[in-house]
Amino acid sequence: MKISVIIPAYNAGKHINKALDAILGQSLSDIEVIVVNDGSTDNTQEMVEGYQDPRIRIVSQENGGTLAARMTGLEHVSGDYFIFCDADDRMRPDALLNLYSAAETQHADIVKGKVRMLREDGSETGLFFAHEMPYGHDRKGTIRAMWEGALSHNLAGTLFRRALLSEELQIIKGQSNGEDACLFYQFAERASVAVLIPEVVQDYFVYSVSVSHREFNEKMLTDIFMTDVFCFGIAKPYLGQENPLNTKLIHAVKKGIHEYYPYRKLRRILKDLDYLKYVPLPVRLECQLECLKKKIIKKPFRELFASSSFPG
Repeated sequence: MKISVIIPAYNAGKHINKALDAILGQSLSDIEVIVVNDGSTDNTQEMVEGYQDPRIRIVSQENGGTLAARMTGLEHVSGDYFIFCDADDRMRPDALLNLYSAAETQHADIVKGKVRMLREDGSETGLFFAHEMPYGHDRKGTIRAMWEGALSHNLAGTLFRRALLSEELQIIKGQSNGEDACLFYQFAERASVAVLIPEVVQDYFVYSVSVSHREFNEKMLTDIFMTDVFCFGIAKPYLGQENPLNTKLIHAVKKGIHEYYPYRKLRRILKDLDYLKYVPLPVRLECQLECLKKKIIKKPFRELFASSSFPG
């Protein structure tokens, strides 16, 4: 078995057939598809069971969120490689073949293809996930590229070698934002080589009901902050003494990243506690003031996150 495709699915009956059709129609056919039905209350189960393809396995569980569904899927992986695909996304016909070929020929543990972002009606946004590795393809280069935003930590369109699962993965319990980053950083730390391919391998649809469209709230901010602390703990040994952030913080507050992911406006400003060494106090205070003025947050950072529990 060459590749295991993991699809976390919650009330995905409206879209999952298109995702499955695209995966089952791949030019690389030696695959398995693991659909984790995360306590759906619609017709997701029936839609998946309607396929007679023996390559599909469906695993049902009580609703636990996307992260829990992904972790369940990882427990059932039997392919040499694995990849995640959301139930509302679509892989290009040669996606798995292109990713697998690059992994085998370049002896890579991680292979990332381009991911195109589309609106719900299929129209172009003109946006792609960050897809550059300016610091090399080893462990240090991969982690630094992600930390500085050159390489997206979104799991979409990324093939991982199953050997990266040899050790237990750490998770933040109850996390519903930023879980992609926490998993990707752990995979990157275990990988020797990561490479990019130029082909677009996946269309990532932006729906109004997606997780990424939720309004700001303290739970979201806490999740993002804990994600940054978690990932910083992994990235810190590979960053050296240089400061990769600083003046980027205020710019991120004022400009954001783009309209489809408003929560990322705060990605580069939620730097407190463990970040004191990297982010000067005046910068943090100015960012905090900007957030307060724009009513993005209602409390100072330290007060807002004082009761947060972080992974050990």
